[in-house]
Amino acid sequence: MHITGTSGRIQDSPVKRVVAVIKNLKKPLLQIEGTVGGTLPGMLAYTGNSPLGRKFGGFIEKLDAGGDARLQLELDIPLVRRLGEFRVNGVVTLQNNDLIVKQEDIRFTDIQGMLRFTRKGVSADKLRAKLLGRPMLVSVYQQGADADSSTVVDIQGEVGVIELLPEISMLAPHIEGMPKWQAVLEIQNQPQAGEPVLELLLRSNLKGVAIDLPHPFTKQAAELRELRLLVVPGQEKRYPLKISYGKRLNAAVLLAANKSGVRKANIRFDGGIAQLPDRQEILLSGRLDELDLGRWVSLFSTNTGGDHKVPVLTVDLAVDKFLLAGKQVEDISAQSRMPDPWHFQVRGEGASGWVRWVFADRATPAKLMANLQHLVLMSQDSEKSAPVHPNTLPEMDISIDALNWNQRDLGSIKLVGKRSRYGISFETLDMHSKAIGFNGQGAWLDIDGQQRTRFNAAIDGGELGELTDLLGTGSAIKGGKLGGDFMANWPGSPADFSPATVEAEFDLRAEDGRLLSVDKGGAGKLLSLFSLNSLQRRLTLDFTDVYKEGFSFDKMQGHFVVSEGHAVTNDFTIKGTSATIEISGRTGLLAHDYDQRVTVIPQVSSTLPIAGAIAGGPVVGAAVFLADKLVGDKFNRITRVRYQVSGSWDDPVYKRLEQKSRDGNDVGIEVDEP
Repeated sequence: MHITGTSGRIQDSPVKRVVAVIKNLKKPLLQIEGTVGGTLPGMLAYTGNSPLGRKFGGFIEKLDAGGDARLQLELDIPLVRRLGEFRVNGVVTLQNNDLIVKQEDIRFTDIQGMLRFTRKGVSADKLRAKLLGRPMLVSVYQQGADADSSTVVDIQGEVGVIELLPEISMLAPHIEGMPKWQAVLEIQNQPQAGEPVLELLLRSNLKGVAIDLPHPFTKQAAELRELRLLVVPGQEKRYPLKISYGKRLNAAVLLAANKSGVRKANIRFDGGIAQLPDRQEILLSGRLDELDLGRWVSLFSTNTGGDHKVPVLTVDLAVDKFLLAGKQVEDISAQSRMPDPWHFQVRGEGASGWVRWVFADRATPAKLMANLQHLVLMSQDSEKSAPVHPNTLPEMDISIDALNWNQRDLGSIKLVGKRSRYGISFETLDMHSKAIGFNGQGAWLDIDGQQRTRFNAAIDGGELGELTDLLGTGSAIKGGKLGGDFMANWPGSPADFSPATVEAEFDLRAEDGRLLSVDKGGAGKLLSLFSLNSLQRRLTLDFTDVYKEGFSFDKMQGHFVVSEGHAVTNDFTIKGTSATIEISGRTGLLAHDYDQRVTVIPQVSSTLPIAGAIAGGPVVGAAVFLADKLVGDKFNRITRVRYQVSGSWDDPVYKRLEQKSRDGNDVGIEVDEP
C-alpha cells in the first residue's frame, strides 16, 4: 500500500506533504514520512500528547517556545504487537526561535539549527542561540536510561558573572570581566517524587575576571580559578546551592524565602565536602592563611538589609594572619558554639579571650565587643592595608589586659566607641602601662568625603624613662613620673597620623627623674625635641652629676604647640638640684632641625652653706646660709649661660651668647662654642 497526501493537519500544524506506506500486508508496518510546518509551541504540544509524551513529558512540560519551525518526521508504526514498538525519527529546523524554561529565568532567543528526536530522546549539536543577549553554542543529548533518563542541555559562551548570577548583584562593584562558561542543564525525563525536575551546573575557570573581594576570593584577571555552582533553579529554598571555588573552598547554602537571606549553610576551607547542617546555622570550618576582617565588615555594612534573622554561627576556624585596619594578628584560632549574638572564643599566640559580634537592626548599629587577656599586633604593609571608612565601623566595647604592638608592651587598653552621624566617637580611650597612663576621648569622622581624626587625653601615670624605652630612643632618661594634657587632630584615619599634618597642643610634666648620658643615636631621637643630649656634652660648668651620673631633676614641664611640621615652646623648663635649664624656640619635626634658645642656670649657691660649715664651723655656715637666702638667686642668675641652637638634629650648632653690658642687659654678642 502506498498513499501520498499533499495537505493535512496535525492538531494546529499544517502538513505540507505526507507519504504512508505498508510494504507487506502480512507484516503490517505503517511507515509515514512527512513535512510539517507551523509554530514551535504547537509541535511541542503534539509531542507531549503523543506516545513520546509518556517518556519525555517532564522535559516538554518545563518548556515554552515561540516562533515558527519546520518538522521532518519519520514514523514506523507496527499494526500488530508481534512487530515490536513504534519508531520515530524527527528533525526540527529552528530559525530564530525562542525557548523558555517555565517558572525560571532561563530564556534562549534567536535559536538556529536542527533539533533531532527519537524514541531515545532529544539531541542537537551546536545550536546557535542567545542567552541574556549573549551568543551561545547549545548542544542537547540524553543521559541514563528508562526511568532514570534525563535530557542534558550543554550551553557554552561568555557572559558576565553578575548577569548570570543576579543573586549576588550586591557584589557587582567588586567583580569585573566576562569569562567563558559551561552551563549544564539536566532535566529529568520522568521525574520521581521528591526529586528535582531539573538541576543547573555552572562551571568556569574565571579567566578574564578580576575579583576585588577579601581573601580567599580575590583574584587577578589573568589568574585561573575553578568555580562550580550546582543549583536547582526556582527551588533554592528547598534544595541547597552547592559551591566549589578553587581547591580548598566548598560550600552548601540554603536560601531563605524570596532569596532574602541564608537559612543554613556549611562553608569549609579545608577542601572537604560540605553538607547542610541539620539545624538553622552557618558552619564555618577549616584554615585560612589570611582573613581581613576590616574588608568583610565594610562589605557587609554596605550590602546588608532586610528583616531576615541571621542564623547562629558555629565556627572552628584557624587563621595564620588576621588583618584589621592596617594591623595583623598571627596564629590564632576561633571557636563558637553559642547562639545569636555571635560569640567566639579566641586562642593562640596572637590573642586569647572572647569576641562577640551583634548585628545591626533598625534601631541600633552593629557592635563589636571583646575581652582579651592578651593581643599581639603587628603593623601591616601599607600596600596591603585595605582602606577603612569610619561610617562602616561597628560600635565597640573592647578591653585588653596586655597589648603588644610591634614588639612593644603597651599595657592595658580600654576602648568604647559609639556611632555618630559622621563616623565613630570614642567615649573612652584609656591606656595604662609602665611607660604612660592616660584617660582619653576621640573621634574618627568622615564629613563630605573628608576623613579627620581627633584625640585628647589627660596623662596621669607612667614614667618618662619607660616611655623613652617604649619609643625606642635609648635609655636617655631614668624615672620621671608623668603628668599632663594632650590635644591633637589630623586629616585622615588614626593610622594617618603624621608630623606633617597634625595640629596639636600639649602640656608635659615629669617629676623626680634623671637625664643620663646617652649615645648619639638615642639623643637624636628622644631629645631632638629639646636638644639636651648634645648640650650636656657642651656645658662648660663642671657639675659632677651632669658629667658622671647624669642630670637629676625635680621637675620637667612645658607647653608645646605642634603645627605645620614644627613644635614650638616658650617655657620648657628642667629644674634640678645643680642647675635649671630653660628652653624656648622651634624644633623642625620634618626638616629635623633646631632654632632654639637654651639657658643654663647653675644652682651654685646651693652648695655654699655646706662648704661654709665644713670650712668655718656652724657659725660661718649659718652666716653663709643667710647670705645665700638674701642673694642666692641673683648669684645664680649672674652665672647663667645662654646658647643659641641651630642646625640639624644629627649635627647641631651651638653658639654661646655672652652677657656684657654696663646696665646688665644682654648685648647679644655671639661666641662659637668649641
